[in-house]
Amino acid sequence: MRVRLDLPELTEFPNGFPRHWLNVIFTGNRPDTFQIQAITTTYVRLVEAAFADYRQGRLLIHAVWNRDFGPLTIPIGPHNLACASFESCLTNMHRAVRCMLKIRGRPDVPQALKDLIPKKPQFTETRIADRIRDVRDAIQHLEGQVLDGTIPENTPFTLMAGRSGNAHPRGAGADAENIRPTSNRQL
Repeated sequence: MRVRLDLPELTEFPNGFPRHWLNVIFTGNRPDTFQIQAITTTYVRLVEAAFADYRQGRLLIHAVWNRDFGPLTIPIGPHNLACASFESCLTNMHRAVRCMLKIRGRPDVPQALKDLIPKKPQFTETRIADRIRDVRDAIQHLEGQVLDGTIPENTPFTLMAGRSGNAHPRGAGADAENIRPTSNRQL
């Protein structure tokens, strides 16, 4: 079966933000107050972690769907690790969004630092930030139901890939399974 994965490669910041770490650790170029240093460094750390989680999840999903494991092999390990990577990615991005909103909104953040940030980073737009928060909340609340034994029967209990239902671009007779990350809970 042909599988088209709708998981774009992240090409920006392939090595994270090494200039930030060089400035903070070696040159001492950091905000004047500990609180501003803490929130900006937390933001950078969370974004780097989210990038790494996404990239790992993407590689694992590709391994699950686009490798020949043989008819009797089910690649459950890579699938489960991909699910965990995407769950971590969304949790870290939710936290990063919150940090960025605070950085942009705090009056004690130096204007020079704010000027380095786009006026409204796309991921902080309400529709995107709310979607990230909703999926993150679903992950967290579902864990609570799993732990306290209140999860309803037949409820999916992990974030996993799902079918988008889109036809293959080559038309009828050339349909493919289209896989995209989705929460099995309707959000």
